[in-house]
Amino acid sequence: MRALASLVGAAAAGLFLLFPAPAAAGSLEVAPTTIELAPGATKGVLYVTNRDTQPIVAQVEAFDWRGDTLTRSDALMVSPPMARLMPGERQTVRLALPAAGGADERSYRLIVSELPDPQAKPSNGVRVLLRLSIPVFAEAGSGTRAALAWSARAAADGIVLTVRNDGARRAKLDALSLATPDGAKTKIDGLAYVLAHDARSWTLKAHAAPGAMLTVSGTDETAGAPLSAQVALVP
Repeated sequence: MRALASLVGAAAAGLFLLFPAPAAAGSLEVAPTTIELAPGATKGVLYVTNRDTQPIVAQVEAFDWRGDTLTRSDALMVSPPMARLMPGERQTVRLALPAAGGADERSYRLIVSELPDPQAKPSNGVRVLLRLSIPVFAEAGSGTRAALAWSARAAADGIVLTVRNDGARRAKLDALSLATPDGAKTKIDGLAYVLAHDARSWTLKAHAAPGAMLTVSGTDETAGAPLSAQVALVP
């Protein structure tokens, strides 16, 4: 059975860096931090750089990404999957995918991990080994887009807000908040990806009467536009 990894667990073990610029965490630097393969493209590259003053061992693993779950990928190939880098050295990691066979964008993550260096001398100090996560998207077509549908349900501990993406392309949402009719606004921290034909939910500490109209606002960074939606609260 192939191993499963939770995004939450991986976040606790390392860092999820979702911005399109070189990202560094101590000894590791990776670029780019979001990889987008154009329609029809089957190859890409990731650059891993050692910014430490001593050698490091870096490992790159590929995962299929669906919802909050990562599964080891049989489709996305990386070469080399592991390298020992001297201080200042940069490794080019080549990516390869089979040609797309469907109409939906495909979503993956690369987990770049710093491993113990078997050649390093023993040290009395504690060394923190780092882990970075890189989104990889293989676009299916230039005209594909997200299609978001929002719903809200009253729960004992607040309101469960759900967004479903019925489109063939991801949505990358930021600065989300939910406003109730009394003017109270509850923020949803952090960026949120809603992958093609997938959904995400949040349980928010907010309250309103069943049937109340709620307002979801934020930014859809993939579309490059503000987001605003009216949602009726169901019991």
